[in-house]
Amino acid sequence: MYPIAEDGPKQHVINSLEKIFSMTPLENVAEMLLRYPHLHDSARKIFDSYNEFIRILSDDDKRERPDALGDNDDSDEVYQAARALSHIFRDGLLEFFFDPQTEMEMLTKNYGVF
Repeated sequence: MYPIAEDGPKQHVINSLEKIFSMTPLENVAEMLLRYPHLHDSARKIFDSYNEFIRILSDDDKRERPDALGDNDDSDEVYQAARALSHIFRDGLLEFFFDPQTEMEMLTKNYGVF
């Protein structure tokens, strides 16, 4: 193996990859969103809806409720709340991934959409 200069371009790539892979996917998204003040509303949509959805899942009664509903879940308030949260989450992600002011739109088009 060839030695890598501690401050060379290869080491920079290695350090960047180590940082990326040491973080959770949510941490990576948060770090990216924090770079762009115009995306802070998108970040709120993503993380507030995610947190609220996790809150629903952590409530045993709410989590088990869909199993008892069967096909009549459209009128259930918990189902409707979770569905609304999924739409807010989706909208935040779309704003983030297709934002023309960042490199994410190009990256999404080139690597995320087949």
